[in-house]
Amino acid sequence: MAGAGVALPDEPGGYYNPGAVALVSPHQKVQVRFYPKAWSLFPGTEISIKYEYVAGQIGVNYPLSERFYGKGSYFRAAAFGYLTHLNYGQNTIDLGGESRTFSDFDTATHLGLSIALISLVEVGVGGTAKRLNSRFVGFKASGNAYDFGMILRIPIIHVIERVSGDTIVIDQTFYPVAEGVVGMAWRNRGGNALDYGQVVGKVPFPVSRRDGLSVKVGVACALGSSRLELVGIRLAKEIPRPKIETTREPTGNAIGLEISIFEMVDLRKGKNSYQLRDGVNRHSDTQGVAVRSDGFFKLFFGSSTSSDNKWLALVKHLSIGYVQFEGAWQSNGQIEFGF
Repeated sequence: MAGAGVALPDEPGGYYNPGAVALVSPHQKVQVRFYPKAWSLFPGTEISIKYEYVAGQIGVNYPLSERFYGKGSYFRAAAFGYLTHLNYGQNTIDLGGESRTFSDFDTATHLGLSIALISLVEVGVGGTAKRLNSRFVGFKASGNAYDFGMILRIPIIHVIERVSGDTIVIDQTFYPVAEGVVGMAWRNRGGNALDYGQVVGKVPFPVSRRDGLSVKVGVACALGSSRLELVGIRLAKEIPRPKIETTREPTGNAIGLEISIFEMVDLRKGKNSYQLRDGVNRHSDTQGVAVRSDGFFKLFFGSSTSSDNKWLALVKHLSIGYVQFEGAWQSNGQIEFGF
């Protein structure tokens, strides 16, 4: 989705929006996401930057009174964490007539908490504390900061049905799907600058606020007491509002499109247009496909999916995808444990 993730209610780990974590897979107690291998951010070029990511969360649900919140309402809290590693490769520079080669990197560790109210609408808030360790041309630096996010998901059809008391059906078989999501995230707040010493100097954290909006429409059919989404189309837009710009986090607008088929296949395409501090306009295009097991289990096991079988529950939310950055295909993976 080209990074347009602040208003996505199904992005685990809290990377884009820590407020959304408690809304992801609300019926799962444990969830893990990872990339099985490092991504090259600029494949096919001389720029060697590789990205690694792993995230996990543990969540609990607490049912709420139907009298005040409505049927099926509950409160959810999720503790989560994720680790990111940017490997900038080896850089050779001239120091006083002597060429020296250095391996540069940024590693960030995040720990956070997210809470959500799931009722007529869904509201989530959350925050993370982060520790950044960096090495640049042989000089090390570290610093602390925090992120905060909030998200509001409005299931439009569900709201209309609850208010009117009627179920909206198409041709007595299909059910429309429509939702709107608004998200905001404040990144790298309260952080001091990374101090590499007298030679390199201080580099500030890229402080920013990111605003996002996404809308989704689709069609679902009934499978027992649950519904299987046959087709879903989501459009997401994100606008960063930088406070302190650095080359670590270029500023720009991101837009993404996702088409989901039978909750088994997701087709994604995105574009990110940004401008670095040199004033040159750039853009990056992404496209990809993900294969998920969610729809398979709904289709063949119904709403009682593997509640007594831990091995089936283990792969109930398994997702494996491929993403293309600027013409070079690379794999990534996502695993969600549902027991």
